[in-house]
Amino acid sequence: MHCFILMLHTIIASTYYCVFKVVEPLSYFKPATVDEIITLLKHTPQKSCELDPVPTWLLKQLAVHIAPTICHLCNLSMGSGIFPTQLKQARVLPLLKKQTLDPDEASSY
Repeated sequence: MHCFILMLHTIIASTYYCVFKVVEPLSYFKPATVDEIITLLKHTPQKSCELDPVPTWLLKQLAVHIAPTICHLCNLSMGSGIFPTQLKQARVLPLLKKQTLDPDEASSY
């Protein structure tokens, strides 16, 4: 794990002064439909994380009822170009390729 953290700090340091190309915002997008949201929710893998406000199984079970609200929020976000800050979170856990590998070696992940 220590090796992974060192590698992460090296990547951050090496990209600190990178210049990022600014691209034009979306000038047009096809708004999502309720049916598309229902399909996406129903086909979502049964995975979840402690950051998820609603368990995946419940989200899938209520898909028909909450899809109109999710669809509206998605379309508002895409149309305005604003994504809520509180949803910009992720939890990243490095996984060993095999349990027998050394966790201090970057190549083990």
